[in-house]
Amino acid sequence: MINLGNNLKEFRQYNELSQEIIACRLGVSRQAISQWEHNLTYPDIENLVRLTQIFDCDINELLF
Repeated sequence: MINLGNNLKEFRQYNELSQEIIACRLGVSRQAISQWEHNLTYPDIENLVRLTQIFDCDINELLF
């Protein structure tokens, strides 16, 4: 089961980054980050890869 929202929020908080900072780094809105964290929408594959680079994690760690 995909658990992106919770994992994204945990990685973001662990790294002490705001939704605004992540949004700025990805070139998306803060609202997009919020929607991803609430599993209302999901990032495209390019942004998933960029998130793994920001958090220095494996894509499986982010998704599951």
